[in-house]
Amino acid sequence: MPDYDIVGLTPSGQTIYVQVKAMNSGDWQLSSSHFLIIDYDRENNRQKSTGPRPPPVSPLFYVFVKIIGSGKDEFYVLAYSEVQKIVREHYTSPSRKSTHFALRQKYVQSFKVDALTEDHFVVKTKA
Repeated sequence: MPDYDIVGLTPSGQTIYVQVKAMNSGDWQLSSSHFLIIDYDRENNRQKSTGPRPPPVSPLFYVFVKIIGSGKDEFYVLAYSEVQKIVREHYTSPSRKSTHFALRQKYVQSFKVDALTEDHFVVKTKA
């Protein structure tokens, strides 16, 4: 899976990266290993997160699209760190080999936007 689908520029000329995930039913499918460092604990026969994984590029945004129909699609815009926080809070592994994560709509509901605009891709800089 590539780290991003779109390279864009902010009005000030800063590069941003956007990963787009779409679904028409169910949940968005992700790999928790893109957001967390996951090791296998042989002693307990289970996975263990040892911390957050740095973003592959920065700034990286995610646009989750729920495909409903013409003019009715829903968009959710999150920074990499916001997706990472959701994965960290909700990831549990049913298998020691799988790092699959189903991102449920309820996890991103507060990030819903009516239309995509440049205001959704604000790059936060350290002062």
